[in-house]
Amino acid sequence: MKNYSKRNFLKTIGSFGVSLVGANLPIWASNNLAYAASSFASYNLQEKDENNLMLLEGFKSRVVAITGEKPSKNSNYKWHKFPDGGAVFPTKSGGWIYVSNSEVFKHNKGGVGTLVFDKNSNIINAYSICSKTTGNCAGGPTPWNTWLTCEEINEGFVLECDPSGKKKPIKYKSLGMFRHEAASVDPKTFNIYMTEDQEEGGFYRFIPEKESKKKANYKKGILQVANINNSKVEWINVPEPQANPKVKKGNETKHIPVLMKRGNNSKIKYFIFNRGEGSWYYQGKIFFATTGDDSIWVYSIGDEKIEKFYKGDGALKHPDNVTVSKNGLILAAEDSDDMEIVAISQKTKKTFPLLRIVGQKGSEITGPAFDPSGSRLYFSSQRGKTKVKKTIKGKIYEFARSGITYEVTGPFAKLF
Repeated sequence: MKNYSKRNFLKTIGSFGVSLVGANLPIWASNNLAYAASSFASYNLQEKDENNLMLLEGFKSRVVAITGEKPSKNSNYKWHKFPDGGAVFPTKSGGWIYVSNSEVFKHNKGGVGTLVFDKNSNIINAYSICSKTTGNCAGGPTPWNTWLTCEEINEGFVLECDPSGKKKPIKYKSLGMFRHEAASVDPKTFNIYMTEDQEEGGFYRFIPEKESKKKANYKKGILQVANINNSKVEWINVPEPQANPKVKKGNETKHIPVLMKRGNNSKIKYFIFNRGEGSWYYQGKIFFATTGDDSIWVYSIGDEKIEKFYKGDGALKHPDNVTVSKNGLILAAEDSDDMEIVAISQKTKKTFPLLRIVGQKGSEITGPAFDPSGSRLYFSSQRGKTKVKKTIKGKIYEFARSGITYEVTGPFAKLF
């Protein structure tokens, strides 16, 4: 088997028959064979559909938005460039709103857009809820149904947005100035847990100073960074949450992207996470990804312990955005690689591809989020569509890649 990797074997093992048992296979393959044959045989991806998605049997897809096009006839809003992190919020009429970040790194050209669905999943509106921001990457929902959008730049902040678009976004400098990736809120304490997309990034907690029974005010509070000793997390106050990333030395300016490497923060010992990415709260735990080492971590809020839940030894590579289904299935979107959303079972810790986007190399999957029923999954291919401009002297000149946002419907509740 020429250049046949462990990963490819794990992805396709379910399609092999029992005749492989006893064959001359590597140890890791033999150990996974019995489980794959018994549990994942029905989890094979089907041939690609009309939207170039490979799905599990019983699932179907549709395209709901494309960059530069109007998703709804009731609105002039054109879907934004580079759609990224997202979440879904219920509406009083029985519908829902899908919010999606725009990861444009040109200064003040990012933001957040929305798709509004009625109870029958028809798109009835689309609009912007945040503008004049930069590099809006991931974020997270709050228990009071607002969206925290994160700027992934050296001088990035977190802004709280109203999915209905009726209230203006609120910028929270107290949450720190750094390359924010994602934010997950504990619904019991309203503390926020945040990741930093840097090779020497930290894992942060913010404790709000003021809170009511229904929501918190994040204008003031304490920012802390995690240090780990034998899986136990020690939370240490960050001396300078807004430490300047620019340091002048003579005529030159040095840029320090990592918050804990700046100013007095550099004196603090903290645990380094290799490119913290998407995160999600689920039943007293924070699940988050680190792309640099292909890992999924789980932090238990109650006992303040942390461990690697997934160590990069299965189908998932380069995990980015993360969400969790109603029945606890962890979904991680791949940043490039095979362009898959990979599922991880909390019960068995086994992995399997939930879907794959075909023919869009150079893109990444972003913004996975379920509708209130848990039967519809929304996500985007950030740079999925290329429009050809024209051919000049035999060379094809193209427009910038455009984002495609999808909806996949199916029996997610049956997956475990």
